[in-house]
Amino acid sequence: MKKTSAALKKTPANRNRRPEDYQKEYETLIEQMDNLRGRLVQINREWANANLEHKSNVLPGVPRHDGTHGWHEVEDFPLYTTGGKKIRLSDLFGKHDELIVIQNMGRSCPYCTLWADGFNGVWEHLENRAGFALVSPDRPLDLKKFASGRGWKFKTYSSHSSEFKKYLGFQDSKGSPKPGVSTFYREKGRIYNIANDTFGPGDLYCNVWPLLDLLKKGANGWSPKYKYKK
Repeated sequence: MKKTSAALKKTPANRNRRPEDYQKEYETLIEQMDNLRGRLVQINREWANANLEHKSNVLPGVPRHDGTHGWHEVEDFPLYTTGGKKIRLSDLFGKHDELIVIQNMGRSCPYCTLWADGFNGVWEHLENRAGFALVSPDRPLDLKKFASGRGWKFKTYSSHSSEFKKYLGFQDSKGSPKPGVSTFYREKGRIYNIANDTFGPGDLYCNVWPLLDLLKKGANGWSPKYKYKK
């Protein structure tokens, strides 16, 4: 039998802690995280403004702000409705000053379709908090047909012929799209890209993968399809 170390013997037993102690510690940690998040946003905003003011090359030792860390001002990119009408990124905000954009790869990707199908049940909750829309590289009419066929209820827009995805890193030099999400903030007529993240099997943006992880064999080579045999 292994002997208990002296350090372990000196550790206070968790059983002596009251439930309210855990609650207090939890609330303290949440407050600290909120403060750190607020400070991070402030730092990134100051960084972006300093880069803008000094053209990113004047301040010694300060790296160029490439937009990946938030508070990077972006242009009001052109986009298109499924009816072919030209609009702007600013139109996607609606009544909100914040916006969530799902960077979809289009009808050619069953994986992106799986992610988009999942938003059908939560888009109203998200749209109550911020603007919410899916942007696809497909042509407007192609997007309209595909979205209708999938029964998507949320707003969908086309970035075909726009630099929107390429600028944000969701389209490579050859024009191939990448999946993910971008968030934006609008302030005094200026639009800032706050954060970007990629989508992929196992992430938390699609509830299918965490559920499959609970199975004995996990995903076991499973991949999404447009239709399944019954």
